[in-house]
Amino acid sequence: MEPVIIISIIAGLCSSISFLPQIIKTYKDKEAEEISMLMYAVVIVGMSLWMVTGIIYQNIAMMFFNSLAVLLCIVEVSLKLKYHRANKRK
Repeated sequence: MEPVIIISIIAGLCSSISFLPQIIKTYKDKEAEEISMLMYAVVIVGMSLWMVTGIIYQNIAMMFFNSLAVLLCIVEVSLKLKYHRANKRK
């Protein structure tokens, strides 16, 4: 395997899993008031565009890891909305 492929896999993995600590914290605390929806919206758009770039260049690592990042961002946004509604009812 070429070094550039290994580097792109490691970079993609690091970028994608960087969202996991926040998801875990939000899930444990059942609170996400401090989460910026604008930041996640911008990240989702950016990662989606990188995913499209991966499709255009047929780069599987780019497609996979950006898809994973978008999915994890959507999970975080969903948790924020869920806990915001639940905490509003209290």
